[in-house]
Amino acid sequence: TIPGPLLDRMEIIRLSGYLAEEKLEIAKQYLIPQAKTSCGLEGSNVSLTDKSIDTLVKNYCRESGVRNLKKHIEKIFRKATLNIVKQDIAIPYAPEPILDAQNPELDQDRATGASIPDQDHPSTTSNNDSEVTSKSEKNLDKSSENSDIITSDPALNIPKDPNFLDDFFDDNNKKEKIPNLTNKVVNRPMTIPDSFTMTIDQQDLKSYIGPPLYTTDRLYSETKPGVIMGLAWTSLGGSSLYIESIVVYRNKYEPSGDSGSEKNNNGHAGNLITTGQLGDVMKESTKIAYTYSQSLLNQLQPSNDFFKTSSIHLHVPEGATPKDGPSAGVTMTTSLLSLALNQSTDPNVAMTGEITLTGKVLKIGGLREKVIAAKRSGITRVLFPIDNIPDWEDLPEHVKEGIEGCPINFYTEIPPLVGLKL
Repeated sequence: TIPGPLLDRMEIIRLSGYLAEEKLEIAKQYLIPQAKTSCGLEGSNVSLTDKSIDTLVKNYCRESGVRNLKKHIEKIFRKATLNIVKQDIAIPYAPEPILDAQNPELDQDRATGASIPDQDHPSTTSNNDSEVTSKSEKNLDKSSENSDIITSDPALNIPKDPNFLDDFFDDNNKKEKIPNLTNKVVNRPMTIPDSFTMTIDQQDLKSYIGPPLYTTDRLYSETKPGVIMGLAWTSLGGSSLYIESIVVYRNKYEPSGDSGSEKNNNGHAGNLITTGQLGDVMKESTKIAYTYSQSLLNQLQPSNDFFKTSSIHLHVPEGATPKDGPSAGVTMTTSLLSLALNQSTDPNVAMTGEITLTGKVLKIGGLREKVIAAKRSGITRVLFPIDNIPDWEDLPEHVKEGIEGCPINFYTEIPPLVGLKL
């Protein structure tokens, strides 16, 4: 939405989302103390365990920032406060009135129980009020005598004497100020005995904030032929993205001599159906993956007529979520080849990368978020384009810990890494 000439003169700063470890520390050092103070639990032995915070981050709050995490923490402590009050554990402070430094006699009257005049229904009218009223009436009479009008509009009969309005407002400002007798109080936090302790663990979260929104990152513990785990970059950060391919039907291949086209015995060539609310770019990436898979299989196994005789359905789960982008190209290609070879792949391998018709793997974005998603899913090997090596090297060591990063230049390097035998 920013015009090109203006955008060219600006510096673009791209901010990545917080890591789970960073959210944990932010919650412990800032969010939890603030929530306890706002709920009247400051200094109490009410706490969240590290495991419960980690569960909050992974199963409830996967946004890039911590706003949703803050809401959930505040909700937990509000309910904890309610439970404490219901159990009559806390000893509340009695409200104390604020002393009025400008009117100490009023505070003495409050302390002794003396009657205080009602501000809303005064019984008498001060002499100053009468004087101000009479003087204002005199000024109005004077202005009516000197009715020199500046404009011809009768609705704007402004007196020529400029001192009239000043005198009027000065007199009103001299009126006696009636003090505000509102009984202001200070609400202090509850007093909770030191012997009382409440520790909220991960199994207690359901009773405070309901069931988790995200239960698992892996749809398959063991993958079947045609099922490959990819990686996606969304507004919530990184996530796993499975690609599923199945054979709808397969018939004996019979080449047609009339047109030279390759058809099966039903008169239909092998085809590909795609579903999963894919965007235009992702649909084109699917076609490229399908074409390259056929080309590669014909080169390595000329006698394999799988793509010539099979009707294939490729699906990306979570069909209600729109998906787009070219970075699932290598994942789709691997899914189609796994189906054609009827071989399962290593379930602990995930991949990302755009593919071309020649098998070149192109650079993608969001590698940091995708690697975090892979680690959250228990992946031990991540395949990514070779041009993303600088992004991989910039990752913190604790993020890369336990994950083998494999840069890929051409697709032919991928099958041995996932367990496919061509």
